[in-house]
Amino acid sequence: MSQFEHAQVVDLSFNYIKKVEADTFSGLESLQHITSRANKNSGNRPGRLLRTPLLLLWLPNNCISNVTAAMFQGAPFLRQVSLANNNINDIEPLSFAHLANLHTLDLAYNRIMELRNNAISGSDYLTVRLQENPMICEDESYHVMNGAEPVYLTGEPNIICKGNWKMLPAPVCPQGVPRPLPSPCCQKDQGRASKLPSTTTTAAPESEELPDYGEEGSGEDEEEEEEEVADVPLVKVVAPNTTTAAAAPAPAKTTAKPVHRKVVEEEVLEDETEEIEDEEEEEEEGELNLKETRRKK
Repeated sequence: MSQFEHAQVVDLSFNYIKKVEADTFSGLESLQHITSRANKNSGNRPGRLLRTPLLLLWLPNNCISNVTAAMFQGAPFLRQVSLANNNINDIEPLSFAHLANLHTLDLAYNRIMELRNNAISGSDYLTVRLQENPMICEDESYHVMNGAEPVYLTGEPNIICKGNWKMLPAPVCPQGVPRPLPSPCCQKDQGRASKLPSTTTTAAPESEELPDYGEEGSGEDEEEEEEEVADVPLVKVVAPNTTTAAAAPAPAKTTAKPVHRKVVEEEVLEDETEEIEDEEEEEEEGELNLKETRRKK
């Protein structure tokens, strides 16, 4: 692990690690926290933590059966150690005496029947958790040790004492712990589908008509043209807020223009035919007048 020379936290949990080589953590001069939960580690061998400024060592749910002082050799700065949910049944005397900075030791859920003299000794501020060990079922038992003072907690369930705690079943290695679910990734991409733009359009109404507002200074012909154009149905278009607005239906003016032009052309043709008829009538009248003058002569 020399490529992680600046690493401060190493988590090896939920693997199948049985042993750790001597030079595994060598060179990690910034290492402060090691977690090796739910592996098959039977104990930390001497020299595995040399030259590391380790402060926290978490080894719960492994296969550790006994504790010795050599397990913590080379890590004099340890403050917190967790050995909970193992198969520990024996702790050698003075196993923690050299850890002057140790203030929290978790030995809960093990197989400790009794503690030997000086098995737990060290700082006067050391707190040791011993819940759910067979030793708590004895008379004058205790759950926690604050320094040299044992403390019995009346609110503890003491589940182990409800069975045959003197004849425990065969140890299980490692203690069963469900693997946590992986944390979700790509949070930034989630929810984008719900934010996609949407377009809405409304169909043309069937009975709606254009209002006739009229214009000042217009003649009678223009008023007639506006009345005829007013019969064209209005097509309303709701412009969307997105770039797809170009696909919306054409506005109402484009549909009214051809009709308006058609109306104008028909009226012009009617005016022209009337003028032609008037000219023909005048020519006929002129011819009749010439014939009558000739007869009189």
